[in-house]
Amino acid sequence: MSDYIGVIIEESLEDKKVLQKVKILKTRIAQVTEKHKTPWIKQWTLHTVEIPENQADAISKELSKSLDSKHNWYADFKNDKIHYIIFRDRVFRIDRTSKEQYDKATAYGISIGIPNYQVNFSPHIKNGGGNSMKFSYKIHRSGSDALLAICDDSILGKSFENSENEITINPEFYHEEFADEKTILKRIKEATIVNAIGKETVELLLKNKIAQKSEIINVCGLPHAMIVSI
Repeated sequence: MSDYIGVIIEESLEDKKVLQKVKILKTRIAQVTEKHKTPWIKQWTLHTVEIPENQADAISKELSKSLDSKHNWYADFKNDKIHYIIFRDRVFRIDRTSKEQYDKATAYGISIGIPNYQVNFSPHIKNGGGNSMKFSYKIHRSGSDALLAICDDSILGKSFENSENEITINPEFYHEEFADEKTILKRIKEATIVNAIGKETVELLLKNKIAQKSEIINVCGLPHAMIVSI
């Protein structure tokens, strides 16, 4: 297994000291709209965080106690095998292959009033386009160029090596949002450069004829594609 990546919304915390115990990789501000269902605040401050594997249990328990006691929120973080979904005074430690465990967390979130669209934690849940949330992406802008970095969500934060090279799928480069196939294809159309790595990601590019097999290289056992002028 590997370290965990997740998101904590600062406004969801009654006690913010827990933020001092995690590594904040990036912060994004989202202005609150009706869809957020949180009219008592004006913005969400979303911290993408990294949590060492050996601290995950302790951090999840502290987060659970730190969440707002007056409103219903959750936080979550995951690696390639385990997904922690954390509510006030309730922690779900989920095997990512278990639809049954995800269903229990989703049902609990809905039961305490969290909007349905916010509790689609499970990779088994399908969206309108029939795709699961199995990709991570980040857009890097420079002048007129937009570089889209995409990877399989299961390899985010992990390191791979062979006898000659080593690569880490760095969340600072590859993570801004998790997304489904439909969203990734839309982001690709908006990009001028695509950096794609991972089996699921590269298969999506090949399936949609965005990349050709001759353009795929192997990097430490991972298929990788770099495409310019999409």
